[in-house]
Amino acid sequence: MNETYENIKQLTDSLVGAKVQVLVSDPWEFVTEVRAESISTIIEQVSIRIDAKHDEFSERESILIRILEPFAYRKMKFEFFIASPRHFENGLQALNNGGDIPFNFLRIPELEAKSNNPFKADNDWRGGQEGLIGTLKIK
Repeated sequence: MNETYENIKQLTDSLVGAKVQVLVSDPWEFVTEVRAESISTIIEQVSIRIDAKHDEFSERESILIRILEPFAYRKMKFEFFIASPRHFENGLQALNNGGDIPFNFLRIPELEAKSNNPFKADNDWRGGQEGLIGTLKIK
């Protein structure tokens, strides 16, 4: 178990501060309205939660990313995303290794992004205009 925690620390240390490119694929009208084929961002924080159930461990990975050039979309300011891999094992490790990984993106307000628990919004979200789907790649 100690090895797991050491691996998480190494992964977190290598990802925080990395510049990443967001390529949005859904909703399709996002690209035409925002006129952004890709969005330049930087990883601010990493959250990897390990849940032990029935002698198995499952990880839930998320990252907080800050958009380098914030923009407006549907009357909302987009400056911070909580991003989590879509249906992909070891998504953050694959991202760190240079992969082009499918992610869910959830826009969160600055106040939440700078709170003690910016990842809370990801647990509570039940749909809406703040969500995007796309891929993430380290620059």
